[in-house]
This record gives sequence, structure tokens and C-alpha cells, in this order.
Amino acid sequence: MNRVRKRTATSLLVSSMSLALSLSAATTASSHQAEAMTTVSPVFSANSRPDEAQFIKVKRTSEDNSLRVIFQHYLDRNGYGVTLPKETVVISPDKIDTNPLFFFELLKQKWSQLAMLRKPVQASTVIELVLPRRAAKDFGKLPVLFMETDIDNDGIGKSDLAWFPYQREITEVRRDNTLVDSKGLKAHFTFSDKFESLTAQLSLLGVTATETSGKGAASLGETTFSGTFDADLMPTQMSLKVPTFKFSIHKRHDDGELNLQDLAFNVDVAKTSNGLKLVEVDAQVKHVYFRDKDSKFRLENLVVKNDFDEQGDVINLTVHAKIGKLRPPKALTSGNDEFASYVGQIALRRLDAEALLALQTTAHKLSKQKYHPRLEEKMNEKFIEVVPQLLAKSPEIVLTDTLETSKGNAQGSLSVSIDGAKVTSLENPFALIPALHARASISIDKTLLEQALAMLEKESPSEARDIRGQIKMFVAMKLLVETDNSYKSAAEFKKGQLIVNGQVIPLEAFF
Repeated sequence: MNRVRKRTATSLLVSSMSLALSLSAATTASSHQAEAMTTVSPVFSANSRPDEAQFIKVKRTSEDNSLRVIFQHYLDRNGYGVTLPKETVVISPDKIDTNPLFFFELLKQKWSQLAMLRKPVQASTVIELVLPRRAAKDFGKLPVLFMETDIDNDGIGKSDLAWFPYQREITEVRRDNTLVDSKGLKAHFTFSDKFESLTAQLSLLGVTATETSGKGAASLGETTFSGTFDADLMPTQMSLKVPTFKFSIHKRHDDGELNLQDLAFNVDVAKTSNGLKLVEVDAQVKHVYFRDKDSKFRLENLVVKNDFDEQGDVINLTVHAKIGKLRPPKALTSGNDEFASYVGQIALRRLDAEALLALQTTAHKLSKQKYHPRLEEKMNEKFIEVVPQLLAKSPEIVLTDTLETSKGNAQGSLSVSIDGAKVTSLENPFALIPALHARASISIDKTLLEQALAMLEKESPSEARDIRGQIKMFVAMKLLVETDNSYKSAAEFKKGQLIVNGQVIPLEAFF
């Protein structure tokens, strides 16, 4: 199965290069430009001085392990065609790893070069991707990409790109052949006159990789991506939609399948009044089904998202998680067909905006320094520096969770806050105790707890026996309240005092 996975992943990666490489940049600084060896058109050399940080910087790399991108521009000048010399860019694998947006960077450079010509500009471009030698043995010659670019008199441009369908049978000695079938790719870009903003809309029209023996297959449905980027190609908005992804393998020692439907991923980046960048993420999956030789797993309506709220000089962050329905493997439910649903939330409140900006600025500066040996140490130093500023706003964290199952329910909550006005010292942790306020509560139905203990008993009878004994002990100590249907507990720590279910618990009991 590992071999099919590896081959399938490689097939999908190559067939969807433009899309996949652009999406993973959501957490990668786009300032790491790809260093490459480039042959520049004499027309552009005479009329432009591209930034050294772009692809003009010359650096010899091994072409055997590098991707080569060849550009051929054709200009339309009042009905007359002008052919420009070919340009070749060689990009090493490590540059692709450090800057997944390298293809967008490359297109942006070509558009900026075209924009330096006499306007308006109408250009047709043929883009050839030449794979590294080893990959070329498997995937052969890839289809060329065609791009049509129009730049008006004001320098505002648009560009349409198409990658035609591709089929290839990959053969290996003493292994099953794999047929790769890509339906192609289409994209539309727009950019401002000085490239302060760039929009991209891409559609990967579908990819399949199938073993000719019929024992393994993977497929990706028509996938769309859209994004808006600033002058540094940092995203301000991104959206990804995957209607279907399927993977299956049917072999003697490896049998299973994965089916994912309706994945939607959205990112929005906003700035606060002090310049702090806040990233809001909304990820949803309609359906996930997984099966191997021994078990099945099904999940429906998964949602994970976060939102920010700016209130004066503080920021409130909330992360939401929801599972509409989960059907766990029967091995975890004593062979019964059961379900569960979950709703949870984490809230961080009253976070000092200036302190967060200082941390973000430090992280951004360090990210621009390649191979910084003390990155983690520097970030820790900065965090310690801004801790007093964070505590001054009396920050709070609140967690709430609700689990509903066919065997019963469970709820829990926790809140912890620090009163900044009562913080007298940061050198001694015990000095924070008077400023600390915490609350916690939990409730679990007896039927759900009993099922959990029954499953644990199969794996570790002694551990399950110990937990049953502890429950009885906690009930006797009134740390746990037993009702007809559930166990409950509520605790509060305030003014240096711990109260559990209404009774004071001496702190000495914990030391």
C-alpha cells in the first residue's frame, strides 16, 4: 500500500503542480524567493532592471535534480507578430520546498517584464515544464501550458492560462503499471499596474491514478482554488474546494479505502487598527469514510473555524469545532453500531494587541533569515519580554465541550483568568496565585462512563479496576457528586482558595 500511495501522491503532485504548490503557502512566508539560473530575453534586458530578489539572480544548480521552466513569448503589435527569444529558469528542489509559491513568483516576474514594454500589450506565451531526469523517466514529457496576457494603457492586466489533458502509463520492473490521467488545468489572473494586488482563480479539472491490475486507485475531482495576494504575494484571501478525493487498494496484505467529499477551506486575512494581521480560517468536510481490513470509520459534517473581535486595544479569539455525526470503528464500541456528535469552543479573551503585534513582527523578521539557529530561543525571549504587557489586560481562556452519543452525553467547561491589577511579581510563580481565578465543571452520564470503562477493561483490566475504585473514593470524598443518571463535579479557585462542590479543599493537599 505504501508503494501505491507513494506513486499516487507523486502523480497527483505533478498533475496539479500549479494548484497544490500555491495552496501550501498559507503558512509559508512568500518572501523566500527561488534562486535560479535564468537566461533573460535581450528585449527585457534592454528595457528593465528586475529586482535581484526575483528570478534574475544567477546561480548554477544541478539540472538533473531541478525543474526547468521554459518561456516563449509572442507579441501582437498592431497585427504584426513579434517572437521573443526563449527564457529558461532552472529551479532546484530545495527552492521549491522553501517557497511553494515559486510558480506564482515566476509568473509575476514575467508579467512585470511584459508590463515594461510599450502599452497596450497583448502576448501569447508557451510555457514548457521540463521535469528532473528521474521524474521524466516516469512521467515523460508534460503538456505545455498556454497563457494569454492583456495589459492596458494603465498597466492593469489579466491573464488566462490553460494546461491540456495528460495521460501516461508509468511502468516499473516487477511492479504493477499505473495509468495517470489528468483532465487539465485552467486559471485566470488579474493584477494591478504596480502589482500591489494579484487575484488568482484556478480549476484543476480532475486527476486519476489507477493501477492497471485494478488493485489500487486514487482520484481527485474537479478542484477549485481562488486567492487574493498583496505585493509580497502574501495572501489576503484564499479559498479551496475539493468535491471528491478517493483512494483504494485491494491486495492480499493491504486492503482499504478512503472517501472524502465536499471539502471547503477558506482563509481571510485582516489588519487591526495597529497593523496586527489576523487570520480567520473556516474548514469544513461534508463526509469522510475510511475502511481497512479490520474496521470502518465514518464522519459527517466536520467544521473547524476561528474568528477575531477587536475591542479597543485588546483582541478576542474564538476557535469553534463541530462534528455532526461520528461512527467510530466497532472495535471501540464492543461491536455495536453507535454514533457520536461533538461541539467545542476555545476562547482567548482580552489579549493585548500591541504585545501580539510585537510577537508577530519578531516572527516575521526571523522568518526572513534562512536557517536561523536561535529562532525558537529568540521567540521565547520576545514572549517573556511582552508577558507583563499581556497580563496587564487580564487575559482569560475559556473552554467548553459537549459530547452526545447513543450511550449518553458528557459536558465540560473550564475558564482561567488573571487579574492584571493583582500581579505583583513574575519572578515567583506563587505570586500569581492571588491574581488567578479559575472555574471548571464536568458532567457525564453513567451509561457513557460505563461503556468507556468496559472498553478499557478489555485492554487493561487493572487500570479499569483502579478507575472504578477512584470513582467510589471521589464520591465518598464529595469531590464527585453521584445522581441517578450521572456523575457531576464543579470547582472554583478564587482568592487563593479552592472550592469543590461547595467544600473548601486545603491547597496543602496538593503539595
